[in-house]
Amino acid sequence: MKTMKTTILNPEKNHLPKVKYVWAILLFFITVKYTAQNLLHCRNTSYYTYIFTIDNKLAKNIYDIDGWETITEKNLVLPIDSFLSDSGYKKQLPVGHYVFVNAFNNNLHYELKSINSIDAYLYADRKRILFFPYNKNDLSPITNATVQLNKHKATFDKKTNAYKLKKTKEGFITVALNNEQAYYSIEKNENWDENRSPFKYKLKGLFRRKYYRSKYNDSNNGYIAFNKPKYLPKDTVKFKALVLTKKGKYYTDSVDVRLTKGYYGTPQYLTTLAPVSPGAYVYQFVLGDSLSLNERYMIEIVNTKTGKLLINTNDFLLEDYQLNQTSYYIKNDKENYAKGEPVTFFASGKDANGLNLLDTRVELKLKTDYVQTYRANEVFVPDVLWQSTQNLDPLGETKIVVPDSVFPAAD
Repeated sequence: MKTMKTTILNPEKNHLPKVKYVWAILLFFITVKYTAQNLLHCRNTSYYTYIFTIDNKLAKNIYDIDGWETITEKNLVLPIDSFLSDSGYKKQLPVGHYVFVNAFNNNLHYELKSINSIDAYLYADRKRILFFPYNKNDLSPITNATVQLNKHKATFDKKTNAYKLKKTKEGFITVALNNEQAYYSIEKNENWDENRSPFKYKLKGLFRRKYYRSKYNDSNNGYIAFNKPKYLPKDTVKFKALVLTKKGKYYTDSVDVRLTKGYYGTPQYLTTLAPVSPGAYVYQFVLGDSLSLNERYMIEIVNTKTGKLLINTNDFLLEDYQLNQTSYYIKNDKENYAKGEPVTFFASGKDANGLNLLDTRVELKLKTDYVQTYRANEVFVPDVLWQSTQNLDPLGETKIVVPDSVFPAAD
């Protein structure tokens, strides 16, 4: 039971009258049933982001020549970790190069992040370019690394305790120490003035790159929507798919449905579907015991003859989770109302997945607390001013409007 106080203002006294307090006593009668949510409100990003490691050669290729085409499913085999995309990654990764992968709209989003113990600074004037790598942890100089500018190996100068680089307009620097590699770009400072600054070149550390790739460039338009974002073992997965041709017309041929573990798993054939109406395909299946827990699974809709994807995939989580208690709230849009103005409340109920509850009713009762001033010779003030019962909106907040006519001529 939730109690809420509102205030009714009298316009005859500049909105500063004596106050009548009305208590809104809200009784929720709950019937929870998990059915399909509205398809127009599906996510456009994957729930999980996966982290893969790549070697120095691949990382260097991306930083040097933007060689994302070298990143394929063969390079990204087994993720070392995953996390909820909305939460961000909070763990500390060891030194190395990592590719973070998730889905966004019609694309796969790749982000290369490099964790290094090496850093560096540069000194460059008219005569020379000196490169000073050092250890991030204790700021000690690094004198035993292999430093390369483009294809030229730099020489170490003991007098300056630095690596001498050849003059260049721009270049790519690789610092290799044991199994670690760090990368930098160097370019001329266009605003350089030797009377103002000795730094003729600019050095930029390379430790992050982003890339969007449509995994299925030839796919048609459409979507797949599930009745829940995550499932328990032996739950029934229900989904609806809308498939359009490249020209935007409804697809009318039969399609194959495949289940894939993660983004790079081997597809498993489920069934062949005919459309229930032009472009619309509906299917449900029970999750078997052989599937791994705490994993993302993807549904693919493919051409029955060629096996090519017709629309972009969507995924769900298989997890042995415990349902949390449902939650409810009610609020009014403001505390003070003028006489003759309706009072508005907003109510909502959420399930364990954060989705709106279905088949749920809210009952609102407005009761009189006390009467301080009567504004007519004869005024009837009932104990219950108004009550109403209505279904909670399955898409958003439920708006409840109390008509101003229910309030008597009293404060």
